[in-house]
Amino acid sequence: MAILDPRQIAVILKSMDIVENELPAERLMRAGAKLSKMIKDGQSVHFEERPQAEIPPLFIRGLNFAAALVRWTTAGMPRRTESEIEERLAICQACPHLVDHHCNLCGCACVETDQLMNKLALATEACPLGKWK
Repeated sequence: MAILDPRQIAVILKSMDIVENELPAERLMRAGAKLSKMIKDGQSVHFEERPQAEIPPLFIRGLNFAAALVRWTTAGMPRRTESEIEERLAICQACPHLVDHHCNLCGCACVETDQLMNKLALATEACPLGKWK
């Protein structure tokens, strides 16, 4: 029995009509059966590359930034050192959620310079995935 790649299941699920009140496990079983039949019948299965997620809208990023500034100012405006910023930047640069120097989860800028708009410089902020604090 072949192990199904999650991308294969996602493509099949995307192409299937949603059955009302169907449980997720039932959908997965139906997708697996459809994929198995396609492979057995010799049909070629093409997989799209997963599109890169976009950063949150400007309004959401503004709200996140305002909340970060409130946390930062109420904590006494603590800043990270250049070496701490560089360590966190390296973590962010290796993350698949970094898009155009912005985290696509929170929308914050992840840049090298020690500036106010840089989440990495604010000692009160953390990665939304918990990769750094």
